[in-house]
Amino acid sequence: MEHLYEVNVEGESTSSVTRYMDYLTASIRARGGKLIKVWHGGATPDGKARLRDAARLHVRRLKRQGRISFYIYGEDLSWENEETRYLLDKYPRFEGQDSHFGTKSDEYFIICL
Repeated sequence: MEHLYEVNVEGESTSSVTRYMDYLTASIRARGGKLIKVWHGGATPDGKARLRDAARLHVRRLKRQGRISFYIYGEDLSWENEETRYLLDKYPRFEGQDSHFGTKSDEYFIICL
């Protein structure tokens, strides 16, 4: 069974979140990991939207660079989403590992290495 690594970047600054995500993806890949759940917090009035936007921008960049296979935002993580169905086909036990599956929360995303 693939282990789901969970990482919280909420305490990071927008400038350091990219370096931290680079480190995380490299170190988890080196350990043989395939799935990472990155918590960044939702869009709230206290400025967390900037952190969310920086984290999401960087995950899109990682995908373009070929450093990750794909990603799914938390609000898209449901049976109706094509990428989610692909994820579940590839890692069938993921749904049972993720307690937030189907909640459509915008506070995290899943990275598939």
